[in-house]
Amino acid sequence: MLGLALVLCGCATGTTYRSVDADQLHGRSVLLLPPARLPPTEKVLHDDIAARIDEAIARSPQIGAVMTRKDVSQRSDLSIAIRGDYEQFSNTLSLTGMADPGISYRLNRDLGVELLSMAQIAYLPCAICEEGDQLWLVGQIIEAQTGRLLFRAHLRITVSGGDPALLAREGAQLADDYMESLEDAFRLKWHRLRFAHLKPTPQS
Repeated sequence: MLGLALVLCGCATGTTYRSVDADQLHGRSVLLLPPARLPPTEKVLHDDIAARIDEAIARSPQIGAVMTRKDVSQRSDLSIAIRGDYEQFSNTLSLTGMADPGISYRLNRDLGVELLSMAQIAYLPCAICEEGDQLWLVGQIIEAQTGRLLFRAHLRITVSGGDPALLAREGAQLADDYMESLEDAFRLKWHRLRFAHLKPTPQS
């Protein structure tokens, strides 16, 4: 179902938004964008969750070729302008949630990627909140050629205190819950697969 949906998976709650069917997401190439760390989120927690999501996206059978941050850094053929676009788009999306369609188009043109992916992590301690401290994850998939938002998930877990080991466990669960919702958005539904198998093959 397109549009907004309530998410209840594992220990996380939140909402997801999807503007297109899975057949417009499935198998398309993805560029992974680096999220900015938002204090007071600890660097180790932030980096571990981001790495867990990136590795899961790279392994997913629902997603096409993946270009990682490491791939971008090791490309000797990329100009300073392209690297600047990559960093600027990532920072703007991470800090404001806004996608610059002009820069996303250039990333599509210069890097040959179809989708842009970012998962922003934030730890929000709150001494006066009844629910307690919050660990948030906001993930977005953007169409590179147009800058259009295709998928967004906002998940959160309530945590009791800032114990690093507890936050690490809850962060791993949050990342897994996010990947569950992401893969569901990319997964072709059975009736689409059946239709694809029934289509006539070209005659030689």
